[in-house]
Amino acid sequence: MADSIKYNRLADEGSLIARILVNKENHFMVEGDGALGFLYEDFGANIINEENLTNILKKSILLCLDTDLVLPPFAQIKDVTLHQKQSIVAASGYPTGKRLGYQFKAELENK
Repeated sequence: MADSIKYNRLADEGSLIARILVNKENHFMVEGDGALGFLYEDFGANIINEENLTNILKKSILLCLDTDLVLPPFAQIKDVTLHQKQSIVAASGYPTGKRLGYQFKAELENK
């Protein structure tokens, strides 16, 4: 979501994959998706340190790489009102699009 923050795109969505809960004695647990949901469950035994944080970060990155991007069906989002379009442009300064490697049938027919 770095670009969303940088360009103030308020309507962009992100997905929470995990959260780390730490107490004042530096014991921690992680709630999350994939391996993050079960590897760091023992609050009493887990002590926060650089090694554990590095492992959590690595597992988080791998989880993000393995997670498919979730998009609504094209038919559901193809219609947009003028107000929605103006809000998008006003929030971002300029519209952005992200190609996901897919082509629509109309694009293939125009080539």
